[in-house]
Amino acid sequence: MQLFALLLAASLAFQPRSAVADSSRIPSAAKHKTCASLQKATTCEAKAGCTWLNKACVEIASLDIFGCVQDSDCVAIPLAPPNSGCCNNGWLIAVNSTKVDLYNETTKCNVKGCPQYVVKDERVSICTFSNHTCAMIAPAAIVCGGGERYVHSCTSSYSCIFPNPPEIGGSGLCYPDCTKFQTRNATSHVCEPNAACSPTHKCPSTQVCSPSNGAQTKCTKASLPCLCANVGGG
Repeated sequence: MQLFALLLAASLAFQPRSAVADSSRIPSAAKHKTCASLQKATTCEAKAGCTWLNKACVEIASLDIFGCVQDSDCVAIPLAPPNSGCCNNGWLIAVNSTKVDLYNETTKCNVKGCPQYVVKDERVSICTFSNHTCAMIAPAAIVCGGGERYVHSCTSSYSCIFPNPPEIGGSGLCYPDCTKFQTRNATSHVCEPNAACSPTHKCPSTQVCSPSNGAQTKCTKASLPCLCANVGGG
């Protein structure tokens, strides 16, 4: 039994670990002497360089690796920094844009073998306003707009669609932009094929691509060829 316990402990010690920053070297959000004197959220937010966080007024510049106030504070970078000994499989992590070097310096791994795969991480970085922490999220899961001081915006190639009828101060959801060959459904807000066509965007077999309104072309019903016989000569 003792030999089995030793072998089990040794095997667990060599399991691959995720990229984790060394917490002993990460500064926490510290109170600035000017910001700390402000005891109310309204006066704190009105002061340049300060933000209300965890029921205290702190200096924005003192936020830790994952701290943020708004989306522009966050950036998506590789979860496994270069030369860290971590497995770089394509995953991304959201950190404060001014703390990228600190994350890369403090993140170390003890990996004995990396899985042979690469993912395409299409998530984007945002600042979660509930706890002011940078996080990764799917573009279509972003709640955009609203009447708050800080709001989320959709990433490129997505648009913020609001309910119909819109609510005062309400928020919307991010939907992929439609191409010129698609039309947004007024109810579901998803992009659906339309009648537009081009040499590379073919029409159904029963339709042809014909001019319409000058530059725009669309699919129209194909006319049947005349199969008439020439009767009576001439």
